[in-house]
Amino acid sequence: MKIILTGLVGALIGYVTNWLAIKMLFRPHNEMRIKGIKIPFTPGLIPKEKARIAKSVGKGIGDHLLTEDTIQEHLCGEKVDNAIRTWINMKIKELIEKKETLKTLLEKGLGGRYKSLKQYVVNLSVKYSKNLLNNEETKTKVIKIIKDEIEKLISVNVEDIIKHDLSIKFQEYALKKIKGIKESDDIKVTISNTMISFINDDINNLKKLNEIIPESTQVTIYSLVENNREEICNKLINALEKDSVKEEIISSINDMVNTKLSPMIAMFVKGESIYPLIISTLESYLEQDENRMMIVGLINNEIKNLLDNTVGNIVDKYGQDKIKSIIHEGSSILLNNFINNETIDNLFNKFINSFDKDITLKEFIEKIDEEAIEKLDVYINKIFESIIRIVEDNNYIEKSAIKTMELIEGVYIGEILEKNSGMAETIESEAVALYKGFMENNSGKIAQMIDIPEVVEEKINEFEMAEMEEIILEIASKELKAITWFGALLGFAMGVISQVVGRL
Repeated sequence: MKIILTGLVGALIGYVTNWLAIKMLFRPHNEMRIKGIKIPFTPGLIPKEKARIAKSVGKGIGDHLLTEDTIQEHLCGEKVDNAIRTWINMKIKELIEKKETLKTLLEKGLGGRYKSLKQYVVNLSVKYSKNLLNNEETKTKVIKIIKDEIEKLISVNVEDIIKHDLSIKFQEYALKKIKGIKESDDIKVTISNTMISFINDDINNLKKLNEIIPESTQVTIYSLVENNREEICNKLINALEKDSVKEEIISSINDMVNTKLSPMIAMFVKGESIYPLIISTLESYLEQDENRMMIVGLINNEIKNLLDNTVGNIVDKYGQDKIKSIIHEGSSILLNNFINNETIDNLFNKFINSFDKDITLKEFIEKIDEEAIEKLDVYINKIFESIIRIVEDNNYIEKSAIKTMELIEGVYIGEILEKNSGMAETIESEAVALYKGFMENNSGKIAQMIDIPEVVEEKINEFEMAEMEEIILEIASKELKAITWFGALLGFAMGVISQVVGRL
């Protein structure tokens, strides 16, 4: 019985001793004094060494637990990647379901700051664009690009231009317009007025027609008359057969018969019976080519005599009004009979075929004006300067920037994501890659910036001692109770052992 009692006393002593030792780790929280004399073991061990413990714990955690490698390993792990993908996928689904514009999203995210941000972006765009346009290097580059493009355009062969579909259509259009002008009254008036002005000129009045009209043209006129002798003779017969001419001829025959012949004979000779004989005889006569040649010879001789007169003599001989009438009539005859559509086609084709087709457009332009290319450079510079001035004066840059912002604001992000199924996966992958790349390159800097040992030390020092005691006891309550009861067990064993040894 004594052995058991001694063991129980030892157990009580062991329990109380360990319990008191644990309590003294935390209490008292502050130093205690009696009449100025410090009571030993106050404050408790942990409150007394709080700063040193905090520093040691912080260093231990920073050096061995939350190291740079540990942080990078966890922040760049698969778990974080999946979390990012899940979050982005959720946000993309929200965008698709809500069908919100970019403007709505930005207004939600930025609130009242969005308007100022928008204005800032517009102002920045305007400023950058103006600086870019007024930059000499930019001007030089733009002008060079324009010149290079023009050089490419004018380096093609003239033949390629003529054969181009657009050129062919233009030629057809121009030819149609020329033919239309030929049919208008304006061209007849223009030709008539030009010829009248010509003959009214004092200098031209003294010139002979054969001096004014080129010799080649005179030869052409003579040849034209000679080659058309049959038609001329036929037209002569047709003219005589016209009713008005016929009546005049018959009337002239009757007058001549009544005047020259006796009344008895005149009764039997009538113009109506003689006229057909005259026409028939003349037709037979003009069927012979030598007779036709004689007729056109007479006509050409009269033309030659006419051309041998001065302009002034002809005007005096026939009168100003008669000449004007002849010119107006001649203009109509010229346009209606000689300048026909076939003639215009031939002249136009000869004009097109007269171009040198083996040269480039640039060489063709330089043939017209040797300084054309240099003038083109000056012209391009002037145009560019003019464009910049117009753009600045009319605030086109600011208007374009505002319009561009409005277009961007009206974009439905969800609609774009919905119509481009692969875009969501791309955004997820790019976001993860961007995050991992950032963390791999900057985790060390982040760890240094955070300074984990210092953060842990500061956080521990911020704790109140009672709060710190509660946390530690909560974490190690089982272990501390085990230590207390282990003291009791050890005390009991020591009491029993001491009694047994005493009895020996």
